[in-house]
Amino acid sequence: MPGIESLRAGIQYISNHFQEIQEKEHELLEYTYHQLKQLPISLYNEPDIPIFIIGIKNMDASKLSDILYSKYHIIVRTGAHCAPLMMKHLGLESVVRISLSHMNTKEEVDVLIQALKEIIEEYDY
Repeated sequence: MPGIESLRAGIQYISNHFQEIQEKEHELLEYTYHQLKQLPISLYNEPDIPIFIIGIKNMDASKLSDILYSKYHIIVRTGAHCAPLMMKHLGLESVVRISLSHMNTKEEVDVLIQALKEIIEEYDY
């Protein structure tokens, strides 16, 4: 019962705030995309939803993920993301996925961007 009630509450929240959620996610998408485009990284998608697929030249995605978490407390996802054919086409084994929601803030995006800048600088990529 708690799981069913939680699902109902989540659906109700999204239904009641759909427009607000959509606007906030679009704003974060645009802001994050602009910030990421300024970095010397590989950005593998032009998102229409707030999910970004990135890589740093000559750095394993797992290593990037580990650094983001251990040093900056930023959680991202690594792997092939259920898209092995896309990964093969791109010549990649693994990438980093950054996923945002309406609960995120521009300040949090700024922390991510600063972390990526520091990692690139520190590891001379």
